[in-house]
Amino acid sequence: MSQHRRVQQPIVKMGFPSMSVDELCACLAALGIAAQPEDLNKPTTQSAQAIYAGLLDALMAANAEGLEQPKAVLLSTMEYKDLYSDGLSFAMYFRHLSTLARVCGVDNFSMTDVTRPEGQRFKRVLSGMMNFAKFRDEKTQLRDELQGKLIAHAEKADQLRKQLDNIEQKIADITRVQSPLI
Repeated sequence: MSQHRRVQQPIVKMGFPSMSVDELCACLAALGIAAQPEDLNKPTTQSAQAIYAGLLDALMAANAEGLEQPKAVLLSTMEYKDLYSDGLSFAMYFRHLSTLARVCGVDNFSMTDVTRPEGQRFKRVLSGMMNFAKFRDEKTQLRDELQGKLIAHAEKADQLRKQLDNIEQKIADITRVQSPLI
């Protein structure tokens, strides 16, 4: 009987602060993702994949239904569709998830993080994703605020252009009336 040793991933300093389990649960709940402290401290493959799927949907708008169309297109070109269907779904899911992790500052995200999650590492990855979500929300609020100001300024500029056109028309009318007198 062979024993499989789990290769410990090296601890890499990431460019974001770690969050507590309570903070992570609160952030996940704010995104509409149900998670218990136990799911974070001792994650199972199923609980980790469910949380990651919720994060993909919340942060990238990449839900299972959205992945089905490209999968169907790819499968239509293959001879043994049933053989590749599940593997293709997982590969597409992992590709989106690793892209999200990279965007969130987790550069060493691997298949092990999805298939055999470890508590400390899982919380660290989630911390990166939650920090990104907070950053995105802050910037979205700022963008919305600036966009509102831009619209207000554009409306004001349009109003001033109309006033200027009106004044120029009045000047032209006055000039026409006074031209024959000179």
